[in-house]
Amino acid sequence: MLIKNLIKKLKSNYLDNSLSSIDIKGIACDSRKVLPGYLYVAIVGYKQDGHDFINQALKNGASALVVNENYKNLKDIKVPIIVVSDTANALVDLANEFYDYPSKKLKIIGITGTNGKTTTTYLLEKILETAGFKVGVIGTVNYRFAGKIINATNTTPGPLELQELLAGMVKQNLDYAVMEVSSHALDQNRVAGIKFRSAIFTNLTQDHLDYHKNLEDYFNAKAKLFKNLDKDVTAIVNIDDIYSEKLIKKIKSRLISYSINKPSNIQAEEIKFSLEKSEFLVKIDRNRDLSISTKLIGIHNVYNILASIACALNEGISLEDIKEGIGRLDFIPGRLQKIDFGQEVSVFVDYAHTPDALRNVLGTMKKIFNKKILVVFG
Repeated sequence: MLIKNLIKKLKSNYLDNSLSSIDIKGIACDSRKVLPGYLYVAIVGYKQDGHDFINQALKNGASALVVNENYKNLKDIKVPIIVVSDTANALVDLANEFYDYPSKKLKIIGITGTNGKTTTTYLLEKILETAGFKVGVIGTVNYRFAGKIINATNTTPGPLELQELLAGMVKQNLDYAVMEVSSHALDQNRVAGIKFRSAIFTNLTQDHLDYHKNLEDYFNAKAKLFKNLDKDVTAIVNIDDIYSEKLIKKIKSRLISYSINKPSNIQAEEIKFSLEKSEFLVKIDRNRDLSISTKLIGIHNVYNILASIACALNEGISLEDIKEGIGRLDFIPGRLQKIDFGQEVSVFVDYAHTPDALRNVLGTMKKIFNKKILVVFG
């Protein structure tokens, strides 16, 4: 791609005239990943400054550089230099342009919240596939589409990797991309420029306070996904969560609510748990019923299923396909996953690492087992 086309939307303070004829083969913000013909974007990170690795990028064959305007050490650099106010924001625009805005060619569902993101992606994947759609997933466990499984580097990858993944899904003619959207990704604008079709809010409890200053900052990061939605996009919100009222005030798009305790568009009633399954009735806008039987146990999974039902209905999926898709999901890796080698005790592995998640898991176990529960946590 000609660099003059690649950078046309950047607000650049300085542009070398020799740029116009350079054909960029790729983009990298890690000097180790630079190949001949690449554009190197120097990002100021939390632990390291990409400007310190410019020489390494040049040795590896970088054809041009994007640097921050306060970077002064430009002497003796032989390749064209593009100076911007914020290289991290520039990288988002460059990634979108280089991969030709793949989010506009997919139906993208974003899921954010402290707990339940991964399970909800698995549920939606099964429901959409049951309805006959091709689906890709980007999340904590892995990134997967068209038979490929890629180890996840982050819950939500950086803008370059994210756009590359979405472009790969477009190439494979996928219909949907279902992705977890982390607070880190939102705070760092990794999903800027992504055109979402719908966005789900699961809940918000204490987490990531090593990164965010406090719960208010954490909430504001999550809320960015909803504040930036186009008016024709649907926001799907768990209104039983204490932060939902505050979030709804920021939403200008269409809203679908789901709950157990409060009246909502999608509400669960008559909930029953056993070691093998959860059963409950879903009231849809108070005029339609859907009975659910699932191998996913626990009240938290009832919420995850409600979120997936709300999203699927918004996509026009039939109740039959929704019910069948949920029934096809036996377990989610590391989410109350039963480990059975014929031993006399029941053993479960769960990803719970927040106070709320651990409370939900142990609460579920207490309701099911009238026995001693041993917990290994760390």
